Amino acid sequence: MNNFLGKLNKILTLFFFASIPAFIYGQEATPVEEVDGLFYTVQIGTFSSPETPESIVELSDVYFEKIDDTRYRYLVGVFREMEFARTKQEELINEGFKGAFVIAYENGDRISLRVLRERMVQEDESLQDTKLPVFKETPTETQNDPDAKFNFEITNGNVLSEATREVSDLFENQILDYREMRPDVDPLTAEDLFTIKFDTISQVELDSALLREEIERLRNDWGLDFNTWYIYNFEPGLGPVEDVFYRQRANFTLEMNLLKGGLYNNRNKAKQLEREIELMDLRHKEESERDRYEDLYNYTIYLFNLEKLNFIDERVKLLNRKKQILEMLYTSKDKTWEDVLELRGQITRAQNMYNKWQQYNTILKDKVMEDFPVEKGLTASKLPVLQLSPDSLFSQSQNANTDTLREQMQRLRREIIEIDQNRWKDVGLRPFLRYTLIGDNGNAVDRSFSSGGISLDIPINWKGRNSLTQAQINAITNVDYVKEKNDNHELLNYYYEYEYKLEQLITLQYNYGKIEERLRKQIILYQFKDPKFSPLVAVQYLDEMLSTRIEMIDTKQMLYLKIIKIMEYMQSYSPLQFSDVLDLNEKTRKYKNKRDMYCWSDFFYNQNNLFLIHYLKVNEVRNFILSVGTEINRNKVEDFVQLANRYDVNMHGMIGNNGLALDVQPDAILEYVERFHQMGFKGIHFDIEPQTFPDWDGNKEMYLNNLKETFRIARKLCNDRGMKLSASIPTYYPEEQLPEIYSLLDKVYLMAYERPDIEFIARKTSEEFALNKEKTVLSLRTKDFNNRLVMEKFIEALDAEIQFEEMAIHDLGTLFEMDYATSFEE
Repeated sequence: MNNFLGKLNKILTLFFFASIPAFIYGQEATPVEEVDGLFYTVQIGTFSSPETPESIVELSDVYFEKIDDTRYRYLVGVFREMEFARTKQEELINEGFKGAFVIAYENGDRISLRVLRERMVQEDESLQDTKLPVFKETPTETQNDPDAKFNFEITNGNVLSEATREVSDLFENQILDYREMRPDVDPLTAEDLFTIKFDTISQVELDSALLREEIERLRNDWGLDFNTWYIYNFEPGLGPVEDVFYRQRANFTLEMNLLKGGLYNNRNKAKQLEREIELMDLRHKEESERDRYEDLYNYTIYLFNLEKLNFIDERVKLLNRKKQILEMLYTSKDKTWEDVLELRGQITRAQNMYNKWQQYNTILKDKVMEDFPVEKGLTASKLPVLQLSPDSLFSQSQNANTDTLREQMQRLRREIIEIDQNRWKDVGLRPFLRYTLIGDNGNAVDRSFSSGGISLDIPINWKGRNSLTQAQINAITNVDYVKEKNDNHELLNYYYEYEYKLEQLITLQYNYGKIEERLRKQIILYQFKDPKFSPLVAVQYLDEMLSTRIEMIDTKQMLYLKIIKIMEYMQSYSPLQFSDVLDLNEKTRKYKNKRDMYCWSDFFYNQNNLFLIHYLKVNEVRNFILSVGTEINRNKVEDFVQLANRYDVNMHGMIGNNGLALDVQPDAILEYVERFHQMGFKGIHFDIEPQTFPDWDGNKEMYLNNLKETFRIARKLCNDRGMKLSASIPTYYPEEQLPEIYSLLDKVYLMAYERPDIEFIARKTSEEFALNKEKTVLSLRTKDFNNRLVMEKFIEALDAEIQFEEMAIHDLGTLFEMDYATSFEE
């Protein structure tokens, strides 16, 4: 009966919450079905009970959706534009709703973000009609892939369709918003870290003050002693010194110890203590550095924990979303309970790591280093990976400071021993003055007299102190030798451990690159609706990337902790003096030279932004020089600029108005620069070619003067907006014009077109490279080569001849056509 009533109570409770609007502690949440039309909103949680957490009480504009009889989804806000929903999502995340993400509804029904995006693309018919060919495959069966067996045509009314929406929106929210991790490394950050001064608690000052007081006491002690004695004989007898009969006697003696236990000995003890103070100061220098490194050790862990916390927090959010999806799939029997348990275990381990790092940082900040300003602007991501140089590490010069310190300490110990073991140590020499009073026959004083004398004590010891002194010196010398030898062993061990960890970090870097490439392929498959696309596989790749990134940060932390241990044995405060900066990204690059890319507006507007950005990443493009054309699709351009920022591609707006060489136009230049600045571009690139004018030979000087004046005006405008300035020029501008052109530009692109001849290009560009190699970028044209292989081999051979650091390819559209033709040629 009780069991029946309990079940009935649950049923009535569910019926109650399904029949009336939900209330959140007095604040009414609106059913999502009451909102008409298409809108975006931010999901803050899905709960298995109608009871909602207290954290939602303060939120306004709250909506709810009943998923089934046991689950309720709570939402915040109604937004007609995605960008406003994204802004709200960021606000909620900052307020503590870490799992907040954007979803969409249409007339009360959930609609996936992918469907909306595809709808927008389909509505732009002109885009579909002019789209260039892309890599597509005929749909194939994917039943053999357990993670790709969903039917992603979403239908309402079942658990699988709900899971499909969740995984689709998860992909749209987190995978497509994935930001490539390329930290801005600054080698000087390592010096900043190792030169931090910490407040240390030292006993040296108090001990030194104590010894100085003792020295002062010894120097004021001249070895003078005053003593007296009184004797009363019950029967007259002989005195203790002279053979005199007396009844009573008093004696007053002033004695001065000149050697043992006296003046000379006190002076020697004072000298010993002075040497002890010097020795103490030297020890303090040695030990204070080690104490500083102990603080630095803890602070370094703190810095790396901050970075790891960001990634582990992101990973926990991803795993929780994935768990929600897997539990749905388990309900529909598309996943096993073993899969769910495995994922729960990953979440628990990740949360434990988060708690461990968070607790460490809290304790360090609030209890261990409460007086130290831990927020010093240093970030672990900016610390470079260092490659130790064994020759510099083990050279005598690096240990010179330590050796000098040890020599000074050894000299002081030797002096202390020699002072202590001096030949007069056991010899006593005491002159004295004495006054004696004698009383007898009932009188207090019958007579008195004065006397003086000297006493000498010499021990009889046939073995002198020289051998003992030498033995003590040999002992301390051997201690220093053993310590130095042990230090070298320790240094070698730390070096070996560092190199071992560095190998691990390099391996992780390669693994990260492979996973990142797999994720990139999944994004492309998703973009072009390839049947081989699997959202769960893509989510798994992102999780693996986050996990690998955390492991990389942890390994890099181990490297810096090893460096701290190594620094205890070194002279320098900077590890850069015995190491080189290692760029791990260089190890996973396809191409030796940095690559820039030109792109014309026709090709840009005819391609999907996501495809373009990933095609740029495949070609390792760092600077993208884009011509937006005369009819600008501002939404597409700004959307691409945001993608480029996420993927570490620098956008430069191309200005190809040859009229600027005919007549300098300050207003037009201002309009160009301001337009690109407002759209988020990081630089301006001029592609003005007066050399194509028919009267070039006759008016060359005028055209070049106009060109330089254009650069000069743009230079100031770019400086005011924090933008870079570059330009493309041919390889035959007059040599006397080059210095001024180079002085106005950040980069100069040499157009080595039409004649792919290594010797010719090397000769024609020699003046520019000699003038400023860092500013010179060599530009090649794809149309000058038969295929991609020929072009890449030519670049390798040209680099062997010129050794250039950066190059540009003209242009993205023709490169794509070359790749397409190479991939599908018969």
